[in-house]
Amino acid sequence: MFYLAEMQFEAGCSVILDNSFDPSLSALRFQALKTKYGIETIQIVCNSDQDTLFNRLKKRAETGNRHPGHGDNDVLDEFRASLAKEKSLVMSIGGLIIEVDTTEFSKVDYSAIINEVKSATQKSQVVK
Repeated sequence: MFYLAEMQFEAGCSVILDNSFDPSLSALRFQALKTKYGIETIQIVCNSDQDTLFNRLKKRAETGNRHPGHGDNDVLDEFRASLAKEKSLVMSIGGLIIEVDTTEFSKVDYSAIINEVKSATQKSQVVK
């Protein structure tokens, strides 16, 4: 994912990366990309209460619709344990951070998120 993102940055393109990034593993890589390419970042950090997150993963695993490479059934216990650690998903890399509570999708203000991203990207385009 980082390799493909870097290829896009080298071509002068913007990138959206969708992943459950672990800040302890990914923050330094993002910071290196920011330094090398002068990019601006926007983090949209989606979170929910632990039971909801666990039940969503378990339900996805039980459907059998996801690619077996995800190994959802094999990581359920590990996922439950990681939720108990209550670590922050926000990376300390600067840029805009939008935190979204996704416990109830019907309560997410998608328009507000889109407007905040649009505003931030318009400002960064003016600066460049």
